[in-house]
Amino acid sequence: MTMFSPKTNVQKKTPGPTKTNKKIGCLFSDYPGDTAAPSVPHTNLSTVKTPTPVCCFQYSGDGKQILCGLGDRSVLLYKSSLTGSPAVYTGHDKPVSSVDWSHSRQWWLSASEDRTLRIWPTGSPEPAVTMGGDEKFSKPIRGAQFYYLDKFLLLASGPSLHLYLYHLDNTRDDIKRYRQRSTIKLTRCLETKSGTDITAVSAINDFYSYIVLVCGADRSIQVLDMNTGTVASQLPDAHSRAVHHITQNKTLITD
Repeated sequence: MTMFSPKTNVQKKTPGPTKTNKKIGCLFSDYPGDTAAPSVPHTNLSTVKTPTPVCCFQYSGDGKQILCGLGDRSVLLYKSSLTGSPAVYTGHDKPVSSVDWSHSRQWWLSASEDRTLRIWPTGSPEPAVTMGGDEKFSKPIRGAQFYYLDKFLLLASGPSLHLYLYHLDNTRDDIKRYRQRSTIKLTRCLETKSGTDITAVSAINDFYSYIVLVCGADRSIQVLDMNTGTVASQLPDAHSRAVHHITQNKTLITD
């Protein structure tokens, strides 16, 4: 299955006028290029009354909202200013290990140590689809995200990276209210070169990319080529301990 074919006849565009940063409310549409990276804490917020670890978090693509997956099995949705009360989403039976926004920002997902994944319509208190469980995954989900401009889902469990095609349908029959109309189909399953369990995953969803980075319990970082379904490169002993998070620069280079 070829997912990506590079364009070799792309013509360079004539540079247009320099864009200025437009401020929308308290947010800039573009980060000022002459401004240093943030270094001073602005807000210190306790998510819940009792001490609970924040296992994962992610900003929405427009920077206006932030998802926080907690150790108490819930997901909190904040405004990026961290003001006001967050929306609370529950349903998982164990700590939430991964959260992710779709590129369209119409959906977001949560994955948990209970080996399930849920996809939520933005603004809905109920998920459109729930998949997984002990019968589907032998080990907890360590990473899950939308991929390839929302065309696929990526999910890591044990040494395996699962690639799913999906169709989301949020309509429900009042009589058969709990019947899911959404469908998810496994299209490919890749394993790490050494067979080590995956501890973290990174793939770009903002544009078409066939590169996926996975980190292993053996402290390695492996580069997967989703076009060929192979491990293109491997960096052994990348850290002194297993990597728990990895990310990629989402800047698209067109030249």
